[in-house]
Amino acid sequence: MSSARHMSPAEVAVMDALLPERLAGSSRELAQCLFEALVLADERAGCAAPAGDWAAQLQAWAQQVQGQLRHVSDRLGGFNFYLAKNPGFDMDARDRAMWDEFRGDYRAMAQKYGITEMRARQIIDAARREELARRQGRLDLDGNAPATIKTKAL
Repeated sequence: MSSARHMSPAEVAVMDALLPERLAGSSRELAQCLFEALVLADERAGCAAPAGDWAAQLQAWAQQVQGQLRHVSDRLGGFNFYLAKNPGFDMDARDRAMWDEFRGDYRAMAQKYGITEMRARQIIDAARREELARRQGRLDLDGNAPATIKTKAL
């Protein structure tokens, strides 16, 4: 049984050292989350005393994340921000390719991908719902939907 990767306190401290003490808690959490994604993707994650190349890599990632956080803060700071779960990240490659290629002919998709026409419809319809949700967000019919943000023009 394989154990899940984790970050050591020493690795976490690399990111913490670059963040200002008065940084908002949500910003600190976002920075740590971005940093964690980078660290955990590397097989060296979990090192109790990072040194050498690993310490240098951690420092570089921490600086990169700090720059990203500054950028996000400049763009989205001051807004009540809702971050969706984004199930679209989980759409597998075949389903994504089908959605990208779909031009209204379910039968052609079924034949190309070796599935039934009904299954092709299910995949395309699910992808369509995800795309609509991504583009439109949620309507606040009950007064409970998360607030949407307005971003500055790019």
